[in-house]
Amino acid sequence: MIIRPEGNEFIPNNEVTKIITDILASLYLTPYPTWSDFPESLVEQMFNQFKTKCSWEDQYNREICKNWEYKCRKRLSDSFSTARRVKKKPSWVLPHIWVDLEKYWTTNKFKKQSEQGKKARTSEKGGSLHCLGLRSMGDTRRHLT
Repeated sequence: MIIRPEGNEFIPNNEVTKIITDILASLYLTPYPTWSDFPESLVEQMFNQFKTKCSWEDQYNREICKNWEYKCRKRLSDSFSTARRVKKKPSWVLPHIWVDLEKYWTTNKFKKQSEQGKKARTSEKGGSLHCLGLRSMGDTRRHLT
């Protein structure tokens, strides 16, 4: 699939997000609670797998890498946030890994970070409201022009 970057997204966005999610799911074999916890070797392995499924013009290398990492970080975070809220293991997380993640989410370290994140998101100093449903900002921008 030939792709190109657009903002923090890709064109085509939904198809690329599905590829990234599938790669993340297939290689998530250790309980890394955040993207920052992933070892560099695993990140490289994931990106190499991504490169076998997508291609792009060389001029986009830097943006593709940045957007890919942003998408991986966001997919992992969103998946775990939903899983905690509905108290249900994502299908791609192995049972023994889920147990370890649940233990981590009860630690003071995680609770403190979570509280800081909630405060930052509800800050009255700024932010944005995303109300587009499943349509990405890039898809909306293209639709409106």
